[in-house]
Amino acid sequence: MLELEWPKLNQRNGVMPPDAYVHGELFGVGKLKVVPDNPRGPRSMSIENRCKGRGEWNTYDVVAWME
Repeated sequence: MLELEWPKLNQRNGVMPPDAYVHGELFGVGKLKVVPDNPRGPRSMSIENRCKGRGEWNTYDVVAWME
């Protein structure tokens, strides 16, 4: 998860990145392949904007299984 101000601080040519980046995305690393429930390419995009402000803790429950 990123700071709520991240999109404003990372504008390129006056265009802000999507807020979805701030609210957390899950993705595989190394050779791990992910099948996301809410895909944005190979990543699982956040479906709600629930990021808390600076100094507050955010939590995620991640469910995983191996076949």
